[in-house]
Amino acid sequence: MARKNLLNMNANPPEVLAIFTVERIYRVAWKLNELLEISLTNFPNVVDFPSGNHDILTFQFTEANIRVYLIGNKGTQGTMVQTKPPANYLLIFAGPDAAESARLWTSLLKEDSFFQAAHLFPQGALKTSLFADLFT
Repeated sequence: MARKNLLNMNANPPEVLAIFTVERIYRVAWKLNELLEISLTNFPNVVDFPSGNHDILTFQFTEANIRVYLIGNKGTQGTMVQTKPPANYLLIFAGPDAAESARLWTSLLKEDSFFQAAHLFPQGALKTSLFADLFT
């Protein structure tokens, strides 16, 4: 049985950062861990998205009540978020201080040559229902 995540998606809509790189998810996680001094780990729950199964890693900032998810955008049934060119990964920030963290991380990723590009979607540009299963 999946454990419940207490983050309220309606009160604090998630921020979504698209990452463009040719690297595999374990290399992206390694680079994010190094660059941001965090420790992404495998997400313990199976999440059934309409676009199929996706690789998911997560990290919880307990002091700021922010959860970060690194998700492979391409699933077994297609992509989760359509972008041109297609984003390889999505970094999802959820919690009360998500917007501030997302902006900071976006600027850090844009400065690092490991990533070809990083794009923060405007608040409300994506349906939060896409990610609802992460929070239940």
